[in-house]
Amino acid sequence: MNNRSSNRGGFTVMELLIVTIIIAVIAAFAIPSYEKAMARQKVKRLILTANLIAGAQEIYKTRNSRYWCDASAACSNLGNINAALGIAIVAESGVTYTTNAVSGSETTAFQVVITDGTLFTISASSPPLNVTCTNLSATPVCP
Repeated sequence: MNNRSSNRGGFTVMELLIVTIIIAVIAAFAIPSYEKAMARQKVKRLILTANLIAGAQEIYKTRNSRYWCDASAACSNLGNINAALGIAIVAESGVTYTTNAVSGSETTAFQVVITDGTLFTISASSPPLNVTCTNLSATPVCP
């Protein structure tokens, strides 16, 4: 009897190495694309938030004959924004929110600025409502 051949059913080191390299190449392309898609989704969500704040500013003006806030530090506190404008925005990590009446034009104009400080800044001003997104890095996340 010849016992030279055995049926162990395992993988060779070369096969495992090839599979590992293939997975690494796929991950090298997929991870940056995923991060970019998540950043774009965040921007779209925050553009909707800017529109929400703009709408709340319009309601505030209807009730009080002027837009909210005088460009003080309170205008950049999300808790103050939520309380004064009657909205309930949930803060996102690393994002700052600011809204105030334009100085000298408290009855005719306001601005909203939302930024993460590294990827984008979203600005909204009214009237009429104009929302813009500005890229702050080489990664284009603005629509």
